[in-house]
Amino acid sequence: MAFEDGFNATPKTVGKEAMANDEAFQVNAPTPSSDLKDVDCEKHGATRESNPVPDLKRQLKSRHLQMIAIGTDIFSFFPPSPSPHAFRGTIGTGLFISSGTAIGTAGPVGALIAYLFVGSIVYSVMQALGEIASYLPIQGAFTSYAARLIDPSLGFAMGWIYWFSWASTFALELTATGLIIQFWDKDINIAIFIAVFWVVITLFNFLPVSFYGELEFWFASIKVITVVGFMIFAICIDAGAGDKGYLGFTYWTNPGPFAAYADVSPDSTAKFVGFWAVLIQAGFSYQGTELVGIAAGETENPRKTIPSAIRKTFYRILFFFVLTIFFIGLLVPYTNEDLVKDGNDANSSPFVIAARLAGVKVLPHIINAVLLTVVLSAANSNVYSGSRILIGLAQEGLAPRWFKKTSKKGVPYYGVMFTAAFGLLGFMNVSNAGSTVFNWLLNIAGVAGFITWCSLNACHLAFMRALKARNMSRDLLPFKAMWQPWYSWYGLFFNILIILTQGFTAWIPSFSVTDFFIAYISLILFVVAMFFSQQPVHLARADELRQEPPKGSPYSVALPGTEEPGRSRIYRAYLAQKELVRTLDPQVLTAHDIFESTANRVPKNHCLGWRPYNQTTKTFGPYQWLDYQAVQKRRADFGAGLVELHHKHNCHRSGQYGIGLWCQNRPEWQITDLACMSQGLYSVSIYDVLASDATEYIINHAELRCVVTSLPHIPTLLKLKPLLPNLKIIISLDPLDGGEQVGHSKRALLESVAAGQDVSIYTIDQVEELGATSNRPYNAPQPSDIVTINYTSGTTGPPKGVVLTHENAVAATAGALVTTQQAAGDTLASYLPLAHIYARLSEHAAFWAGARIGYFHGNIVELVDDLKLLKPTGFMSVPRLYSRFGNAIRASTVDQPGFKGALSRHVVSTKTANLKNPDTSKATVKHALYDRIWSKKVAAALGLERTRMMVSGSAPLDPSLHNFLRVATGADLVQGYGLTETYAMACAQSSKDLTAGNCGRLAPCTEACLASLPDMDYSVEDKPYPRGELLLRGTNVFKEYFKNPEETDKAITEDGWFRTGDVCTIDEMGRIIIIDRRKNVLKLAQGEYISPERLEGVYLSELGYFAQGYIHGDSVQTFLVGIFGIQPDAFAAFASKVLGRSISETDVKGIRSVLNDDKIRKAVLKDLERVAKKHKLAGYERVKNCSLMLDPFTVENNLLTPTLKLKRPPVVKQYRQLLDELYAQATAEESAPKAKL
Repeated sequence: MAFEDGFNATPKTVGKEAMANDEAFQVNAPTPSSDLKDVDCEKHGATRESNPVPDLKRQLKSRHLQMIAIGTDIFSFFPPSPSPHAFRGTIGTGLFISSGTAIGTAGPVGALIAYLFVGSIVYSVMQALGEIASYLPIQGAFTSYAARLIDPSLGFAMGWIYWFSWASTFALELTATGLIIQFWDKDINIAIFIAVFWVVITLFNFLPVSFYGELEFWFASIKVITVVGFMIFAICIDAGAGDKGYLGFTYWTNPGPFAAYADVSPDSTAKFVGFWAVLIQAGFSYQGTELVGIAAGETENPRKTIPSAIRKTFYRILFFFVLTIFFIGLLVPYTNEDLVKDGNDANSSPFVIAARLAGVKVLPHIINAVLLTVVLSAANSNVYSGSRILIGLAQEGLAPRWFKKTSKKGVPYYGVMFTAAFGLLGFMNVSNAGSTVFNWLLNIAGVAGFITWCSLNACHLAFMRALKARNMSRDLLPFKAMWQPWYSWYGLFFNILIILTQGFTAWIPSFSVTDFFIAYISLILFVVAMFFSQQPVHLARADELRQEPPKGSPYSVALPGTEEPGRSRIYRAYLAQKELVRTLDPQVLTAHDIFESTANRVPKNHCLGWRPYNQTTKTFGPYQWLDYQAVQKRRADFGAGLVELHHKHNCHRSGQYGIGLWCQNRPEWQITDLACMSQGLYSVSIYDVLASDATEYIINHAELRCVVTSLPHIPTLLKLKPLLPNLKIIISLDPLDGGEQVGHSKRALLESVAAGQDVSIYTIDQVEELGATSNRPYNAPQPSDIVTINYTSGTTGPPKGVVLTHENAVAATAGALVTTQQAAGDTLASYLPLAHIYARLSEHAAFWAGARIGYFHGNIVELVDDLKLLKPTGFMSVPRLYSRFGNAIRASTVDQPGFKGALSRHVVSTKTANLKNPDTSKATVKHALYDRIWSKKVAAALGLERTRMMVSGSAPLDPSLHNFLRVATGADLVQGYGLTETYAMACAQSSKDLTAGNCGRLAPCTEACLASLPDMDYSVEDKPYPRGELLLRGTNVFKEYFKNPEETDKAITEDGWFRTGDVCTIDEMGRIIIIDRRKNVLKLAQGEYISPERLEGVYLSELGYFAQGYIHGDSVQTFLVGIFGIQPDAFAAFASKVLGRSISETDVKGIRSVLNDDKIRKAVLKDLERVAKKHKLAGYERVKNCSLMLDPFTVENNLLTPTLKLKRPPVVKQYRQLLDELYAQATAEESAPKAKL
């Protein structure tokens, strides 16, 4: 969802506070010289992001819009029958058939006053619509305005009932065609014409919108000619040209100006009731005038044509409605029984009744022919309007996404098919029983027009409040509604009054339950739809913060006057300029609240899933799931049991204390973490693959008395116990009793080892049972309480304990929800270590959304097997895995020989060109054909066919790989940026931003600035963009390192900014781009600074046979050397080609034997040089020599952190001799004499 043409709305949707203050809505005021005069906006009426998916075409010309407005007014002039059993408010062909009902009910003057009064209400609606629609001419205008300005639930309920009114009326109009033709031949079966015209009109709506506009232009012209002709005819007859001579105002005197309503007394009350009944009928008669707003989304120059059409509404109301009622009242007395008879052909038309009274006999056939064109016009507009409303609903996330899809000509074919399908309900009218059901279906749509009008008036009031909150003058708008805000309040009040009183005849002469429900079923369903579609506050707020800025506005805004010497201006997210976001829901202030609120909201939704291991078959089975309610119960029991155990072992402490958590990703990891929160404790996560010395350091540093762990780690803990004086409790997440012989169970063996070491071992089941019997209530945490101490991976020195609080967690999760667009029922794959804050944050976000989390079975090599079973909708990963995905996709597609490879290269080339379209409004990763026949299969091979969004974090993602994965999978892939100290959230790309090589916009919870680095020649005064170290501040940013004030002072400035160590620039769109690293910078002998991590990223992304890379530079050397770990399968193919002999990818010995082959080395150096030239690297940035290995850097050899980051100093220490040899070899080769030609 995108805000159009400089408009941003932030609806207030918190409980009863909706629209309660000026901060409820935000409109970002454009300057008169830019936004309002923007040629592109003038032409397209949308921002770069408003129209990327529903690519409707603006092909309706001004004359089309004018005639659509006129024709709509006429064909919607269909007052309901006064019979309480008749359908009230059917939008149809009433001008020529049932307009006499108003006079028959209220008399000529009563009807005239009623239509004038309701016309004034309608004009208020059209004024409101004109001001909004001319400024925001978007598809599905009504639902979009309601959803964005007031509440998504209003957009949902109003949109679907309004759509149903058009869809069901399409069936009614098709039925009418048969009834009208039966005027000439009573024996014809109407089913024939329902079928014929259904096919014709449905096919016609698959044509471009310009055809619709042209057809409506000529249909409306026929209507206009007919109405004008009738008025001339009426003047002549009234003047005495008919059989009855001069009439004048005879019928206003006898039988009189007002008619009394039947069964009501006294006479004055009866006449008022008659007037009120017509007031209600008149309201239904005007329905359809608002279709100008729908057509606006496909109109050329909407800012000119819409105001023109709106201004002429006054004359249309006066001419087509009021004057028609006036002339009918002059020619036909209200006592004429034919006025209130039910009928569907020309015999029921007041035009024909007037002609017959005047002695004219030919008119019925003419009127009947006109009626046929009117009905066909109405039916055509039903399908058109219904399909466009579906686009609006889909665009707001209130209908399936596929309704947004359009053909190349801009036809929303799914919307057309779905709407047209309801026309088949017309066949129900062929039988009596079916007709009864059909009439009830029509009643559901009874007040759709009134609901829409109410919403438009309310939206306009909200729109004006938003303008005022942003100090934007309405004088800048393309169209300024008159008499505001009073006129919109006037329309809102009387629209509501009509809705509430439209069924008053259910009480006349006595109350009828049937009539009551016929009148109010639509209103009841509307209220129910609003209630059940009410989006949770936090998801609605996330939708608001996800909106795109106006065209030309940056994603992150530099706040004026905030710069300081050596620092740039402070940047904030576009929609968080006034205040940073702390939470998406004022009732959710802690991570405990996040889970608890969702568990209470969707208790039976799947929550945590795993693949159980079958001991018999030695395989992992399909996923099994715990629902939110089950997890809620287990976390409560386990949390209470943890506290009970600490009391039992005399190690309970007042206040907060930590619980160690050491295991792979699994449901019990989250149950433990949630259990800690439930008792105001905090978890201290330990990487599953951490070395024993680091584990010892963390347990002692965090002063842990209890560690919850998986079975394989218990022997390690017992071995370390002499070095862990505080450790008293070990809790196994795996069972310790498996039916073994007494005395030989795992429990017995472990307890025998633990004996005498002052440590007790329990299972999670025992602790949960203890907690369940304790009746210990929650001890819910406060926002300032610690949620975790997360130890950094420690690339240099011992790991630092980052103290993170619940308010850090909630603010960061708010930012994550804005980025990931998760919703209830979504699926997340969990395999990144939960000890890493990135993975932990993603699962917080899943909990808040009500999504489910499926854990991998433990073997990262077989991750794709898990993904194929899980079919996640969201996928979070790191560049290293994405690089493997990219290499695998290339190897099986674009690198293949023959037709398969040729087709794949063509698909990638075409989709890449679409992705990089200079017109950003047309740039897309989607392709109607290639996504179906190619990208869907590629994604399915990875288990990602249902994935809507992928997120990359932890390190920069190479731009070429980024774009390749976008086009290959057809899914959104966004780059994010965060650190442990910012709870993994700082900035992330918008899914609409299809650029690469940047980290996107700031999260709404974070602000940033840059600080100059003179020693590295980076300055905030640099052009075109400022450059410097990125500083971050916000509620998500930590306050201290645990028991480490010295490092805390180094990391946090006196005014609260966190020094990230990353050197960045911020472009004109407010996107963060990492260009260097302050700490990992090398200085070569010639004085040049090198960023090895950046170069490693370049080479690894380009050469698929590399899996790992380390680039080294010595201060006494003028060039670089490297050590690279190879990808066996890709390297085998590369080596086979270089050496001219086959090497199998499974032949590890054969691969090792050629790693040091000089031909291979030179071929690799040639590739490295090619990549360097492609990326325009300087000479001193190019690798002059290298060594190849299998897995040179692993967690086990202590050269990788658990998060797979290189430990650069240990690498140098371990490979110092090899590095020296590489330098010596390169120097010798450089100095060797060159052969002469």
